[in-house]
Amino acid sequence: MTVTTTQTIFRFDHQSFFKRWVRAVTCAVIGFTVLISAGQTVVQAANQPQVLSAEEAYKQAQAGKILLIDIRDPQEWRETGVPRGAYLISLSDRSFLKKLVNLTAGDKTAPIAVICATGSRSSWLQKQLKRLGYRNVIDVSEGMIGNRRGVGWLRKGLPVDKWRN
Repeated sequence: MTVTTTQTIFRFDHQSFFKRWVRAVTCAVIGFTVLISAGQTVVQAANQPQVLSAEEAYKQAQAGKILLIDIRDPQEWRETGVPRGAYLISLSDRSFLKKLVNLTAGDKTAPIAVICATGSRSSWLQKQLKRLGYRNVIDVSEGMIGNRRGVGWLRKGLPVDKWRN
């Protein structure tokens, strides 16, 4: 009985293997870096406060794209009038959140733009509402009378209505 065996000789090319390995690792590192960078950009964008100019807030409110809420006090509404198309919920009203929930029908994703006199209260409220789970709160940062970010609703000549108690 004769047994024949066939031997396969395997040649290992170290240079070729090393080049392929370096190429694969480089691609993986670049890909991972791109993914991390994109993720950070998305996180940074998500963490950036949303801001609208007075003109843009007016346009979007008129088009029904946002709920514009004037959070000033009744005395301020009386003195300057109220932005046309705005809902009036004073931040000092004890039932502020209840009124907001009613206005948005409890939808915490509804686009809400808040405006005050100079942007301070609206900026603060934006942060507080986000902590409560509201995901689309926009600050009309120049407010009604303006600040360093803009001259404000009134100086821009945007329409106001007389406040009726």
